[in-house]
Amino acid sequence: MKAQNLNMLLRLIFAMFLPLMAFVLQSMFWGAIEPFVWFLFYPAVFFSSWVGGLSGGVIATVISAALVKYFFIPVEGSFEVGDPVSLVSIGLFMGIGFLFGYSQERVKKANLETEEALAVARSANEQLRFEVEARRKANHALEVSSQNLARSNAELEQFAYVASHDLQEPLRMVVGYVQLMEKRLADKLDADTREFMGFAVDGALRMQNLIQDILAYSRVSTKGQALAPTDSAAALKEALALLASRIDETGAEVDAQSLPVVDADRRQLVQLFQNLVGNAIKFCKDHAPRVRVQAARETGRWRFSVTDNGIGIAPEYRDQLFVIFKRLHTRREYPGTGIGLAICKRIVERHGGEMGIESAPGGGSVFWFTLPEEASA
Repeated sequence: MKAQNLNMLLRLIFAMFLPLMAFVLQSMFWGAIEPFVWFLFYPAVFFSSWVGGLSGGVIATVISAALVKYFFIPVEGSFEVGDPVSLVSIGLFMGIGFLFGYSQERVKKANLETEEALAVARSANEQLRFEVEARRKANHALEVSSQNLARSNAELEQFAYVASHDLQEPLRMVVGYVQLMEKRLADKLDADTREFMGFAVDGALRMQNLIQDILAYSRVSTKGQALAPTDSAAALKEALALLASRIDETGAEVDAQSLPVVDADRRQLVQLFQNLVGNAIKFCKDHAPRVRVQAARETGRWRFSVTDNGIGIAPEYRDQLFVIFKRLHTRREYPGTGIGLAICKRIVERHGGEMGIESAPGGGSVFWFTLPEEASA
């Protein structure tokens, strides 16, 4: 601020100096330019205005007018105006001088605004350059992440292959040979030995089921098909066909309300319905299972619900339901590996939806999930 004030003061001093310089020159050459009393003062006022703006122009105009009147316009040596022509001449000079000052002030202001705009533009360009560089780095990092993800998926595929072939083969051999030994040595085995062999077979079979479920869990993302318009009613019908024997055994009733067309992987949607309805049938005691499947439209998506009349879930355990291998009951009470609901949640999340559980009125549970509506809907 001090430097700016000093700069302005020097400009005003220079604006005052120019009329004095014009006066000295005109006095020296007055004999040659005598009829043109304003000959050197117009340039002096113009340059004073150019240097000092409006203030410099006004100061130079007033000083020039005073010098010319006092020394070059009759009556010399006095500020008294002798005739109307001189008065008009002085007024015209002062008007033009003020106009010089005003116009130069406007030019300076416009130049200042232009410089500020250029500074803002340079700053914006610098910021844009920084953002472009940041985005370039982010894109590079994303590309690296995509490559890592692709490599991870490839490794997961390899694991799935190993799990589905190499790991299960030894288990099948264990089960087969133990059962063969039990058959061949049937008359030589006591009760304890038979029980121990049963435990071995049961453990091997459970391990097979775990491996198969891990394989199914991993393939939700790696083996999923592209999302396409899918009739959820047809998907439920296919799931119920896969559950037909359990439905007949338990006398279960499945009530399917009108279901919509959604963007989904048809095979995974069938698996989702099969797991949820299968659980509703399994976790029901002392009466025939009653299952209701329905859907309600929300903004940009459908909310499905599977309501049962089963044993229900206490609120404090609901957050644990979707954790892989998490069980709330013993295998003796309810068989299974504890991965079915984790697979369901993974399928729903792959479709960009959400999943949760609520209590059903009168007992039982309501498992709900959301799926995007059909793109053309």
